[in-house]
Amino acid sequence: MRMWALWALYRCRIIHSCIQTLLREQNAPRPEDVECLCKLLTTVGGKLDSTTKPEFSKAVTAFFNRLQLLRENQNLESRIRFMVQVRKQ
Repeated sequence: MRMWALWALYRCRIIHSCIQTLLREQNAPRPEDVECLCKLLTTVGGKLDSTTKPEFSKAVTAFFNRLQLLRENQNLESRIRFMVQVRKQ
């Protein structure tokens, strides 16, 4: 059982690293990076959002704040901005 918990933590760190890499460019993000980010978050975002680790919770909040900025970025194509729409729950 303990090994499973370690594996889950390791996967979470890998996903966080991928998201940070895709969000690295703030002023002029590559559309393909934003598109990959959206697909990744569609797949694993729910699990990331439900994490109980404080360091991951803060990171997820930062990710979603960054997504809000991307949605407002007029340099991105409207197709990409639409993909980034952050849904309020």
